[in-house]
Amino acid sequence: MQAAAQQISQPGLGERLGEKLGETRAAMIQAIQEDPDITTKTLAEKLHLSTTAIDKNLRFLRLRGHVKRIGPARGGHWQIMKRLTSASGRPT
Repeated sequence: MQAAAQQISQPGLGERLGEKLGETRAAMIQAIQEDPDITTKTLAEKLHLSTTAIDKNLRFLRLRGHVKRIGPARGGHWQIMKRLTSASGRPT
């Protein structure tokens, strides 16, 4: 138990996880830009993630106004509303 607690409290762990999420979301936006009709299943396969992880990240992107779903789940498409920015303030 103590070993697990020590692993969780490693300095920088949260930072690395945050960086990875930023990369994942940027990759999702890039994939959507390349194919607005892309499905969550195809996104999951392309990015080597679960469909649950894709859904959670899409929800994050939708709630913050980065992407919008136009039309129904089947037959609709994604629209990029604004791009993610990096820590330096530059668009990704």
